[in-house]
Amino acid sequence: MKECTIIRNMMEYDIEGISQAFIHQGWPGREDILTSYFQEQENREREVLVAEIDGAVAGYVTILPSAKHGPFAEVYPELSDFNVFEPFRNQGIGNQ
Repeated sequence: MKECTIIRNMMEYDIEGISQAFIHQGWPGREDILTSYFQEQENREREVLVAEIDGAVAGYVTILPSAKHGPFAEVYPELSDFNVFEPFRNQGIGNQ
């Protein structure tokens, strides 16, 4: 059966699911930073895209509308935090 991948904006309920995905792969939970990301998305300071496969969170990326540092500061957007969780790696999700 073909898996269905959806790329969508982060929803508040994703905070717990993403944090649990980190814990399942042996990393600390990240509820505080994910809550901050969600608030920044609500304030249009950051976009958070979530990859979902058949209802499970497979990964996410956060995008700042304008890079804050480096040669592209205030010129181009910046991918700030990018994760594909271990069970979903090497399936092209990051490319999507």
